[in-house]
Amino acid sequence: DNQARSNNMRDNIKVGAGGIREIEFFVQAFQILKGGRNNWLQSQQIFTCFDILQTQNIIAPDTIEALREAYIFLRRLENKIQMISDEQLHSCPQKPLIRDRIAYAMNLPGWPAVQLQLNTHRTRVSLHFTELFKRAKTDNKIIITDTIGDEQADSRQIGLIQSFGVNHAVAINQKLRQFFASKAWRFMSARAKQRFTTLLPDLLKSVSQAEDHPLVFERLLRLFSAIAGRSVYFELLYQNTRLLEKLVQLFDKSAWIAEEIAQFPMLIEHLILSGDAAKKFDRKQIANNLKIQLDNVAGDTELELDVLRLFKLEQTIVIALAELSEEITATQVGRYLSELAEVILHAVYQLACSALQHQYGLPLCSEDGMSREANFAIIGYGKLGGHEMHYQSDLDVIFLHDSTGSEQFTNGAKTIDNSVYFARLAQKIISITSVVTSSGKLYEIDSRLRPEGASGLLVSSSHAYLKYQLDKAWTWEHQALVRARYVAGSSKIESVFKRMRQSVLGIQREPAKLKQDIAEMRARIHHNKAPGEGELRNIKYSRGCMIDIEFMVQYWVLLHANKVSSISAYSDNISLINELFRLKLISVEQSRLSGIYQTYHRWLHSTMLQNNPAEIASELIAAEIEHVNQCWDECFS
Repeated sequence: DNQARSNNMRDNIKVGAGGIREIEFFVQAFQILKGGRNNWLQSQQIFTCFDILQTQNIIAPDTIEALREAYIFLRRLENKIQMISDEQLHSCPQKPLIRDRIAYAMNLPGWPAVQLQLNTHRTRVSLHFTELFKRAKTDNKIIITDTIGDEQADSRQIGLIQSFGVNHAVAINQKLRQFFASKAWRFMSARAKQRFTTLLPDLLKSVSQAEDHPLVFERLLRLFSAIAGRSVYFELLYQNTRLLEKLVQLFDKSAWIAEEIAQFPMLIEHLILSGDAAKKFDRKQIANNLKIQLDNVAGDTELELDVLRLFKLEQTIVIALAELSEEITATQVGRYLSELAEVILHAVYQLACSALQHQYGLPLCSEDGMSREANFAIIGYGKLGGHEMHYQSDLDVIFLHDSTGSEQFTNGAKTIDNSVYFARLAQKIISITSVVTSSGKLYEIDSRLRPEGASGLLVSSSHAYLKYQLDKAWTWEHQALVRARYVAGSSKIESVFKRMRQSVLGIQREPAKLKQDIAEMRARIHHNKAPGEGELRNIKYSRGCMIDIEFMVQYWVLLHANKVSSISAYSDNISLINELFRLKLISVEQSRLSGIYQTYHRWLHSTMLQNNPAEIASELIAAEIEHVNQCWDECFS
């Protein structure tokens, strides 16, 4: 821009506003931003990049089409200009005859038609380019410096901080002084320091709108310390004051988000590129996006692990942002987090299968003289199975296969028994999911709910699993089965598991024994996990809280599923309560537990987003606790 202005090159179609160079820089910005995790964007061909940016939903289709059309027009015009004089020219000619010849060569009626299209394309390009690299106009001056030990400067800067409406200015100035004395500040480039001090006024204005000014400012300084060596992030915040405001709002509402963004600054990108709201939670779209990202790094195991972890973080932040802005309910949060886990587990399953099949081939078995592929599936229990995951949930899963009959072996160059193959497949899935990389960990996997617990086989055949559930399982294992469902792997096992689950849940049980078993398990959990129930209550484990509701629902399901099979169609507590009430198997008062359970989920998410224990003042949920206790006494008196 400076060059174009100084050389009076505003009409230059290459370097002037809305010209060829702006289109190239626009595309190159996204190549640099995303090319490390997207091999396709490492292309030198701009048209290939246009296609990737469009088909992978990185840039809006209408924007890409506008840039593509402009690029084609500008390059054609550039060619005609240079063909006329056989010189490397990029400015439109002034002579009428030459203009007419160019218009004729471009199949346009005359120069005015050329000029009209040129102006239209350049205006569109300039608009998109400016939008991408905009900086809001500001009168900010560098008002705070890193001068240390100057009392007069300190006094003046405390006054300046107060002028922005910020409380505890002395404490905030002290935190700034500590930051200026830190290794992070010394590590920052001169430009990053200049950007930081320049954006401080905007930062302080935003902090003044927060609830706890010193706490939010401290969280922001942790982020600045984390990005000290990466001046591009300071440039990003300097260029986008709205992003800075959004960052402050989020850091005020959630300590968890503040920590995640400080640890993984690339998440800031998702505060800018929010995407199509209608597609944010569309499961098929999310699965397709993950597939695209994994395809982009196919064959590089380390990058595949990073893609999975960053994708999970990014999507989790998207869900958290929607909950904080009250776009979605706590119940929807649980469902979206569960669907995200399913998508990721299925991708992990496919990666693990690919690795093992390359080594051992497909697992085959022979049944009634017919050979077929043996199938494998992941069954979700607990929060995952019940569509009720929260931001820090582990995954309770078991692994099943349907290999049966004779000749149960793989067909690869190296043949192994199917039981060994599936055990290694499960171990591979656990390894990919649980291993810690520079991008963190996907999930903690807990597979102790399998038959015989930790001492049992890691993977069970569907036949052995059903036999165990019918002959050996304890009541608490049937309680857990209420919230179990197929989540990933071969869909051929999904219907098999549904039938097995329905069969087990439909066992006729002796009511008194069922009550006794569930009440005893509840007492044991309360003794081991619930703290003293004074001024604070543990939302999950205290009496009158979430576990009590879950156990009542499980009691009703195990009591009535033998009479009404539709109950076993659901695995989440809200749907189960609604179905039980619809069937008139519970009272109106008992059906109110659905709303109370959702209230508890909101409180649980609120504490987790602030990185606080799952505890709440008893007085805030006193009415809910009383109602849950009354329902419990009705069931287990």
